[in-house]
Amino acid sequence: MAEWESQAPEKIILKIGLSSVSESYAKAAISTGSFTEQQQQTKKAWNEVLQRISVSGADEPKKSLFYSLLYRAIQSPYNTSEPDGTYRANDGSLQKSKEPYYNGWSVWDNYKTQLPLISLAYPDRFKPIAHSLAQLYLYGKKTMPQRRSHPIQ
Repeated sequence: MAEWESQAPEKIILKIGLSSVSESYAKAAISTGSFTEQQQQTKKAWNEVLQRISVSGADEPKKSLFYSLLYRAIQSPYNTSEPDGTYRANDGSLQKSKEPYYNGWSVWDNYKTQLPLISLAYPDRFKPIAHSLAQLYLYGKKTMPQRRSHPIQ
């Protein structure tokens, strides 16, 4: 949180870098481009991702709804690794991978719908997502439900 006092209106430029690894990676992630440039790059990148699925035969409100829901469906899991492959595992340790590391799971909710969609429409993204899911066990998600020792009646 930042605070400052000012007597006159002034232009404030705020640049933010994010990293789950370290402050130095976050500083390196700060863009030098203007807000408008960042906005245009982001819009272009999302349009490329969303246009992998083409909708035909629907009116504009239905198309808009479809792409809005698709956008929400593919926001997570999200890549938390740095450009050099460094990532922070669930146990807090630093790890390194040759492929992107994904996090932001709601596994119970998305194994029947979201992950199959990603595997079909975004196969290049699915392999590292599946690998990241397997890493959950190695780095922290070790408690699994216990099997019942007696039959359910």
